[in-house]
Amino acid sequence: MKRTLFINSLTLLLIITLYLPNSFAQDQYYSILAGHGRPVYSLSFSPDGSLLASGSVDKYILLWDVKSGAHIRTLTGHRTIVYSVSFSPDGSLLASGSGDNTVMLWDVNTGKHINTLEGHEDIIRSVSFSPNGVSLASGSKDGTIRLWDVKTGELLNTLTVHKEQVLSLSFINDGTVLVSASSGATIFWDVRTGKHLHKLACPGVPIYSASIHPDGSMLACGWVIVSGYLKRKQGHTSAHWQDIRIISMRFHLTLMVPWLQVED
Repeated sequence: MKRTLFINSLTLLLIITLYLPNSFAQDQYYSILAGHGRPVYSLSFSPDGSLLASGSVDKYILLWDVKSGAHIRTLTGHRTIVYSVSFSPDGSLLASGSGDNTVMLWDVNTGKHINTLEGHEDIIRSVSFSPNGVSLASGSKDGTIRLWDVKTGELLNTLTVHKEQVLSLSFINDGTVLVSASSGATIFWDVRTGKHLHKLACPGVPIYSASIHPDGSMLACGWVIVSGYLKRKQGHTSAHWQDIRIISMRFHLTLMVPWLQVED
């Protein structure tokens, strides 16, 4: 029987909990993976679902056997927080982005550090392999996206339209288009030319994650809306509303979300 796993990163408890879909109502977990000494910032399943990689504030990357819950190995090399981890499409490589401004590539089978990609001027918030595994995209707090050749480590291009930190990256279909999300905008890029195709402007709204539907028809964006302050006798407390919205990629986009502006 095929089972699908969902992940919940419980950063305050420093553990990783795996859930099965039919266990949500009973609040039952599939497995608890404990090993990190600090909060967990990033999780990624291998393409075949057999492994799970976790990146933490403790600067380590841990690889786990999903079926048994066993800790397989620890990848060490980053000097500070690991913000993002991502497996290559064939599962042989793992990319990690860190607060030390570097992207590292790892051999999943041996745990060996293969290469360090340097060039960003601030922390790396997101890393993503192209669907064919030939290139890697990295997004940084410096507002840039860098495209790398996975085999040689060569910098292929630097994309520089974002004015805020790049928090999420996602390739579309065959990898010819890249979607990036930041505070205030989601941008679509032509990977071959490095030119931006479209910009969904969300002024003042930090977009923490964006993902394309498999058929390319929809984009899901997750953000936090800051609406103001709740006044209390003893001070002020800021009020935040977390929200997830589905944006249609068709021409009636502005009708579904009127305050979003589409820029070419």
